[in-house]
Amino acid sequence: EGQGVILGVLYPGAPSRTMGAGASTSSQALPEFVSEAQCRQAFGDGAFDPQLFFGLVADPSDPDPVVRRDELLAAIKASTEMVGELHPIMHAAMAVEQADAFLFMTGAGMGVDSGLGTFRGRNAGVWPPLKDLGMDFTEMSTPSHFQSDPRLAWAFWHYRHQAYTRHSRPHKGYRLLASWAKRAKYGAFSFTSNIDGHWERPEVGLPGGADSVLEVHGALTNLQCSDQSCLTHSSIWPTPENLGGLQVYPGNLAKAVGELPICPTCASTARPNVLMFNDGGFASKRKEAQRRRYDEWVDSLPTGAKVCVIEVGAGLAIPTVRHEAEKMARQLKATLVRINLDDCTIDGLGEPSATEIEIPMGGLKALEAIEQARVSAGLAQTQTTAIDTSTDVSTDV
Repeated sequence: EGQGVILGVLYPGAPSRTMGAGASTSSQALPEFVSEAQCRQAFGDGAFDPQLFFGLVADPSDPDPVVRRDELLAAIKASTEMVGELHPIMHAAMAVEQADAFLFMTGAGMGVDSGLGTFRGRNAGVWPPLKDLGMDFTEMSTPSHFQSDPRLAWAFWHYRHQAYTRHSRPHKGYRLLASWAKRAKYGAFSFTSNIDGHWERPEVGLPGGADSVLEVHGALTNLQCSDQSCLTHSSIWPTPENLGGLQVYPGNLAKAVGELPICPTCASTARPNVLMFNDGGFASKRKEAQRRRYDEWVDSLPTGAKVCVIEVGAGLAIPTVRHEAEKMARQLKATLVRINLDDCTIDGLGEPSATEIEIPMGGLKALEAIEQARVSAGLAQTQTTAIDTSTDVSTDV
């Protein structure tokens, strides 16, 4: 109760208008003068707060009262009580609209809406044979298998390569984030622990493309030598299309069949350029170049720039992404939006000028809700880029 017409619509379970494909600010935002009927139509009868609306009406006796949209929004923003109770989706929408720059921090949960499993939690599921082998994900994700049993190692990594790079594609949440970055004065940078290479794909449209991405754990899109004594061990090369015809058959999912990828220098078995567990042989040259560009971009932001850090699907077990998001929020005095279905808690940033927003939702659902709030509530100052609403999930893995 008392949340207001703009706020109430965004609570889970509250009726709301569904945005259509390719919605734009010009057709969906509230008009300059908003009537009761338009408020009810935009946000649903169940979310409409008569006390808030009619408190702004100049002439209560008017049979068709209207209020200025700007006054409606200003009343919400200016009210200490309302701001304190501001729903996180609306709070995030306001931060998105005001941002000069974005940092996108993504973990395994970002891939769930592309049909990919996470390593832990409710969406866990990476490789079916693990249970039969009596191994967990951590044990299988070590580089030692490329020496002791390379066909077992490549059965596992072939499955992950096919699932992540060939049979899935970036869902529309990626393109939505990129569309926000295109409007921002200083653009954006992506910091991700995911190894699927999705942020670098041209269809995502991230300003700067691959030069604006830091894959902190490497990516399946590149290979390296598994032999640390190789003269060119630090070299990295693109993973061949379909891994050169390497196959894994249903009758024996734990053994790869065909020619294994090899190092062009020493002919040892090649491995993905991915940082694994107990991995002292990860070739970090590519990651270090990405890190330099990331640091240079952060350092280039002017003092006072309004930075919005949006973290999606980053877990607690290996909290690399969460820690980086919190560090950047403190350093840049930014707004941190943490989207996580299982644990969105922010345990205090220790920086009075930083803002914390916790959203307990899945990635795509939360991002779509933020965009709907941004446009429906009239916050948007520029036309929203049309976003394809067709399904992005491929289950052919």
